[in-house]
Amino acid sequence: MISRRICVILCVVCASLIPCSCQRGRSPALKAYNAALSARNETQAKSMQLYQEGMKAHSESKAEEAIQYMREAVEADSQNAQAWMTLGVLEYKRGNVFEAARAFHRTGRIAPTRYEPHFNLGTIFEAVGYYEQAIEEYEIALKLSPNEVEVMENLARCYFRNDTNLEKARKLVRCALRHELRPEWQRWLEMRIDKTSLMGKESN
Repeated sequence: MISRRICVILCVVCASLIPCSCQRGRSPALKAYNAALSARNETQAKSMQLYQEGMKAHSESKAEEAIQYMREAVEADSQNAQAWMTLGVLEYKRGNVFEAARAFHRTGRIAPTRYEPHFNLGTIFEAVGYYEQAIEEYEIALKLSPNEVEVMENLARCYFRNDTNLEKARKLVRCALRHELRPEWQRWLEMRIDKTSLMGKESN
């Protein structure tokens, strides 16, 4: 209610000031703003067009061409999170781990509320044996999206591999098992529960 009243008051004040000659200076500034906005819209449109071309190339199994389109898309618009994310996935599939990590990191900065960039970064760190860094990224991903089963499983696996937070890892395994539908992962989770239960009995 307060904000609405303020808006009304500001509108009245602005209306009363329009005849003042000092307002003429706003016209060039407004034109400059509109020009910048138009240029921004054109840049975004060009970037999205390149992104769509990249997706088309990817669907046709033209990996190098798809990567090139995505690189051009993020060059055209450095804030295109979709293009950065896809570029990371394509680079990772080509074995370009460093480039993939850079793309995912950039995606995370542009879209800080999305869990996917952190999940993908965790996957890269885990693949190269950097479990502490993987855990950090998976924990961020889980905080952003607490019900993602794959995040729970990967985080639990890294806890076990790094021999840390084992109790939390067990809780994650039990929680994931209640929602997991893939048979291979169900077996892995069940094996983990059996193994941790046996370790608990031995410690007693």
